[in-house]
Parts: sequence; C-alpha cells; structure tokens
Amino acid sequence: MLSYNAGRFSLTVPFCFPEYVTPAIKKISKKEKIELNVNSGVANGILCKATSHPLKEIRRHEGKFSFLYEAEIFKWSNTDFRFSYSVSSGNIFGGILLQSLYDYDQSDMFCIYLFPGSEQNRKVFKKEVVFVVDISESMQGRPLESTKSAISAALSKLSPEDSFNIIAFSNEAFQFSTSMELASKDAIERATAWISMKYTVGGSTNLFIPLEKAADMLSNTRGSIPMIFLVADGSVEDERNICHWMQKRLTNQGVLCPSIHTFGIGSFCNHYFLRMLARIGRGEYGAAFDLDSIEVQMNKLFSKGLSTVLANITIDAFDDCEEIEVYSSRIPDLSLESPLTIYGRYQGSFPDNLKVKGILGDLSSFTMDLKIRRAKDIPLDSVLARRQIDLLTAQAWFSENKRLEEKLCF
Repeated sequence: MLSYNAGRFSLTVPFCFPEYVTPAIKKISKKEKIELNVNSGVANGILCKATSHPLKEIRRHEGKFSFLYEAEIFKWSNTDFRFSYSVSSGNIFGGILLQSLYDYDQSDMFCIYLFPGSEQNRKVFKKEVVFVVDISESMQGRPLESTKSAISAALSKLSPEDSFNIIAFSNEAFQFSTSMELASKDAIERATAWISMKYTVGGSTNLFIPLEKAADMLSNTRGSIPMIFLVADGSVEDERNICHWMQKRLTNQGVLCPSIHTFGIGSFCNHYFLRMLARIGRGEYGAAFDLDSIEVQMNKLFSKGLSTVLANITIDAFDDCEEIEVYSSRIPDLSLESPLTIYGRYQGSFPDNLKVKGILGDLSSFTMDLKIRRAKDIPLDSVLARRQIDLLTAQAWFSENKRLEEKLCF
C-alpha cells in the first residue's frame, strides 16, 4: 500500500509469513532477496527517507530508481517491508503525464500533478470554517462520539485569526452561534462543550436548511478561504436538488467561493451524492465503513481541508480545447497534506503549453508552466481506474445520464 503523509510517500508490504510457509530449518543458510523498482513520474528531486531493510541503490535515471537487498540468513525475516521517499522542492511544482491508450473511442489519457512544496515555504490560508453535522438517530453511539472528537481536534488546529461555527441537523438545524466566531481559546472551549452535549434527534434528515445557513454565513468572506465540512451517515431529502442548488450558488459566488468537504459514515448514506457535492464544491470526499476507522479518516479529511495552500485552481488551455475531457470540472484546492492530481481524456494532439493558475495563502496570484512527459512505463489508466470509475458513477447518478451509465458498464 502506498500512502502520503508529512511530505513523504510510504510503501508497506507484508513480509511476515506463518511457520507452515517458512518452516524453521536448523542451521541451514538461506538467501533473502528484495528488489524494489520505483517510477515516481517526477524527473528529479527524489530523496529516499527510510527503509526497514538495508537496501542498496543500484540504478537511478529520470525519476526511476531501483534498490536491492540480498542477505544470507538462518532465519526468515519477520519484519514487514517499509520504504519511504519524498519529492524535494521548496515551492509548488508539477507536470503533465500523457499515455497513449489505443482505446475504442480513440482517446488518450493525461494526468496533471501538483506538489505543495515544503511547509516552511508555504503559507496556509486564513480560514472561515463551518462544520455541518448530522445528529439524526442513526448517528447514535460511536459515529456521533467519533465525530465530536474529530471536530474538537480540528478546532484545536485553527489559528486565532480563523473563524468558525458548527451546525447540527436532523429534521431541524441547531447552531453553536448565530454568527461566525473567532477561534479564540474561549470560543473553542465553548464550542467543544456545546458539541459534546449534542445528542441524536429522531425524525427525517433535512440537509438543505443547514447547508443554506452555512453558505449564508460564508457569503461575505474577505481575506480568507471559506469552507464547509459536512458529516452524514444516511440519505437526506432532495439530494439532487441540493447539488443543483449548490452548483448554481457557487457559480454566482465571488473569487473565493466556499469549498465543500464531505464525509460519509457507513453504507446507508448516499456516497454518490456526497462525492458529487464535494466535486461541485471544489472539495474532498472521505468515508468510513466501520466504526473503528471513523475518527482516523475524518481527522485526515479535516487536516487536508484546513491545510489549503493553493485555491481556485484553473488550467488555461482546458477552456479553449473541446477535445479535452476533464473528470473534475471544478478542480479541488491543493493542500499541504497531499499532492493533487487532475486527469481525463483527450483526442488528437495535446496542447504544447499549459499554465496552472490559482490563489496562494497570502492572496497573491500564482502562475506556473507545466512540462509534458510521456508516461511510457506508468499505466495511468490502471493507476487511476478506481478514482475514474467513482467520479463517473457519481456523475451518472447526478445527471441521470443513460449514456454515461452505459459507458461505465462497457
């Protein structure tokens, strides 16, 4: 499994075997061997950080590097294999990978990647945050308690110049405050006490009212980035209408319109709806399908959203080229917590020059040229297949487009 945290990519592979697979044989020498090949997709700036086994670098060329571990042993290793590396850069950087597919519709694939750079060189946005939390009866017990803990942890990460509010909802909405509150120590303590006293409420789940309240609170944001975190565990009323309403509202919003991050708990909520709402809102979608992972996964989503370093991202050539299909029409913000990938299909020739533009944490403008590379040894279609299917499935649910549904089945 490959993960990303604190500026590092980390690979973990199980390397412990039961005795019946590797029986103990007395005093007979055996050879243990691990060969690791990494194709980072990035031309240079790769730094190896840590490894569980004494690897020796045997090859390195344009973002590809190989390692080898060999040892004569009497006892098989009982340590999982771990390896981590970072992409070294002080500033935001990125590029474009292209893959020829020879597909049925004669389209090829592209992937644009952006890295946030080092934390020391990046200013995180000042934030105005509204947490919208489902407290319907199905949230009773661990789901609600885990949500309370994750929100309390997120509040503790806010700076004094940030502002926040909390809206709990079921068939009606309950606000922590009638207006946004500065994230002072006193306000955070009061909010933590308020959310800890909230219990589940029966009745239907009406999301439109709390979402409208949250959007209204953030409608006059100046000098900071507005964001909404939505947590729900069940279906809500008028899901498609909520998406259409939010899409229209954000289109008419100012320069920094609210980003919407959504989190689904369990298998009974409409994850297509939550994924689509996050996509419309230029945010991230997260989920937990078992009780033990709720708080961990929710903390990841909150941390990612609260660490935004580049917002309102656009790619200039996309607006002028009809032959490019981008799977995310509203590009999510770039966070310190994770690289950003933007991908899709194109027909014919890909533009020679692309610029990425956005707004930095100090509200200055950002522009960067993107270099194009052929992904000869990186199967983008396989690497991105799951994300592509998830996004297109959510789009098919939202648009009720039969042709798109048929494309997914194909």
